Amino acid sequence: MIHSRKYPAPMARQAARTGSAKPRAVAHSLLLTASLLASLATLFVSPAVTTAQEKAPSANSSAFTPLDLDKCHLLTRAELGLPELSEEEEGVDGGSWLCIGYAKSIVYVAEGDLRMFVSYGPDALRERAASQTLPEFNYLGDRIEWRLRPAANGEKGSGTPFATIVTWITESGDSPQETNEVLVVTKLEPGNTCHVAYIDTSLVPNAHDVALWYADNEVDSFNCATDDVLVVPT
Repeated sequence: MIHSRKYPAPMARQAARTGSAKPRAVAHSLLLTASLLASLATLFVSPAVTTAQEKAPSANSSAFTPLDLDKCHLLTRAELGLPELSEEEEGVDGGSWLCIGYAKSIVYVAEGDLRMFVSYGPDALRERAASQTLPEFNYLGDRIEWRLRPAANGEKGSGTPFATIVTWITESGDSPQETNEVLVVTKLEPGNTCHVAYIDTSLVPNAHDVALWYADNEVDSFNCATDDVLVVPT
């Protein structure tokens, strides 16, 4: 049995203190519309998709797409419905990006106060995931793992994504070289997209297998409005 504890996902710098902060763009505006996201999505070529073989038998499968912000669209403040920054604010404001994921799906990435946020879908900014991150300063790994249900014909690797697994690399202590990796399992469902589990790779043997277990066994019943993120280990 896999043991975990639950706690509300913290937000940005104030997360360590109050749990109430959000990335600047999300806190101030929800004006990035589905039509804008859809029109921007047509500007990009779908990223290369790779598949993986499962160690243990499962009806589900995984596909991987790169996560490279240099190949994403940097959203302007006008696109986000935000006023222009003053010269003093320009150096401290985080960015927001539109990326293309599995099957041309929308991936929204934001940086706020040296912490990263990732959300999904045409209404990504309104999903709970858009305001969820880890309390430590962090940055993202270089790929997204998409957990897929089998297609209607039973074929693996071509079904509907229901979860993602992304590596958050956290900085601890006084040195940026002191890092740790946390696997974040996110549920994908319109209006109910959020973090489901955090797996600390430094403390959990076979952390990736554990992340797959949480994606396959906890995501379906997870309610983003009421449930707290599962943290492994306890």
